[in-house]
Amino acid sequence: MAAHYLQSNHYQVCHRNWRAGRVGEVDLIALTPDSKTLVFIEVKTRSSSRYGDPAESVTPAKQNTLFRVAEHYLYEHPFEGDIRFDVMSVLRCPDSHTTSSQDPFELTHVQNAFDAS
Repeated sequence: MAAHYLQSNHYQVCHRNWRAGRVGEVDLIALTPDSKTLVFIEVKTRSSSRYGDPAESVTPAKQNTLFRVAEHYLYEHPFEGDIRFDVMSVLRCPDSHTTSSQDPFELTHVQNAFDAS
């Protein structure tokens, strides 16, 4: 769903679930529509907002893992443009099981959610 959203907004999805050995994994890697920025995207899905927004679960430790995964990726796939870290949260809508006309999920794309510096 997150990859489809990106593609419909003219991003080029380069990889899904890209793994850097034992370091970790990033859910999506995409190029922005202008191809000037490479985006590492963490996708968080929750069935309710009972424990907060899904994006809030991207802890500093997870951010550090994403930075290290990005370093590995860039070593293997050099890129001359900008780098960005985004978070996409997917939240199940509370009454989506009762209405078929409503999209059962709410997707939020937080661009530049955290900084590597």
